[in-house]
Amino acid sequence: TLTVGFMLIIAKSLIHTALIFSVLISLAWGVIGSAMEPNGLVPILGFLSLGITLAYTVWVWDRIPFAATNLHTALMAMRCTADITLTGLGMMGIAFCWCIIWSMAFIGVVDAFDYTTGTSSSLIYIILFILSFCWTNLVIKNIVQVIVAAAVGDWWFDPDIVDPCCSSTVTRALLRSVTTSLGSISLGSLLVIPAQAIGGVFSLFCISSQLLPKSNRWAFTYIGMYGYDFFESSERALRLFETREWTTVVHDNLIHTVLLMGSIVIGGSTGTFGVLIEEVDGFQFTSFHKPITTAFLIGCTYGFVLSNVLLLGVVGSAVNTILVCFAAGPFEFQKNHPRLSQEMREVWSQQVWEPSESMAVV
Repeated sequence: TLTVGFMLIIAKSLIHTALIFSVLISLAWGVIGSAMEPNGLVPILGFLSLGITLAYTVWVWDRIPFAATNLHTALMAMRCTADITLTGLGMMGIAFCWCIIWSMAFIGVVDAFDYTTGTSSSLIYIILFILSFCWTNLVIKNIVQVIVAAAVGDWWFDPDIVDPCCSSTVTRALLRSVTTSLGSISLGSLLVIPAQAIGGVFSLFCISSQLLPKSNRWAFTYIGMYGYDFFESSERALRLFETREWTTVVHDNLIHTVLLMGSIVIGGSTGTFGVLIEEVDGFQFTSFHKPITTAFLIGCTYGFVLSNVLLLGVVGSAVNTILVCFAAGPFEFQKNHPRLSQEMREVWSQQVWEPSESMAVV
């Protein structure tokens, strides 16, 4: 809750603040790790995170004002109903419970390997466990994305129907996301990241990939706003951006990269805190023979997963929805939220695009 409140207060300078904060936390991560285990995994990852964060900050600094305007509008949209924040916090609780249950099952199975299972079958079990962990957490995060997209979409086109609390918009979206749209969300959670990775590799060799039109992160926005299935949502979203000639916007991941970096840094600092607990109190997280590494990995994983639900699940979805809605209904935005619309038009007219009255809404 404090994180969301803080983001709303400094909305226009959030990206600058997040990058500087990530640099400082990465530095603290590396220094504390060096004090606890000078040649261990913790300080190596900490200083590696520091180097990557510094380099990325310098590289994107000039592009931040454009992205900051989009992020500011998204954060203002999140204020339309408290249910958005409450949904994110509730799903964080579900993700935490899943992590606890999965950890107990995983440690129990791994402890049993030495006695009953061969090496090859043990590896298969580990792979399946990791797949179940990642897939379930992605489904949880993307359920949040669908719910946020529904709320922000209604705020954009018809703000009067969005109540400040206990909004029927969020209730309907929640029920739909765990029933009729759950299959699409689960399928998208399984496909989007591999498709983007393969598309990225293909782009390095200037090879066109057919995976992006069928599997992209914008699909979850369309699922939330219109209830389409995953593949139709992906194609409609990409067609909308192509019609507006916004291909550079589709591939600009500055906001999502900053949010992801924030999750990684939070995960690393949480892992470092776990090491401190293990060293100071002598608390053993598991029965494994590398207590510092194990404590760091457990804390890091929990911190990353939970912060990812809030940052990329809630804030990232709000940003995606704002971009989709600005492409589909810029004049509805001008009518319902004139001040925010004027701010976005001024920035976008300098960078990408200026709406005209002759444009048809896709």
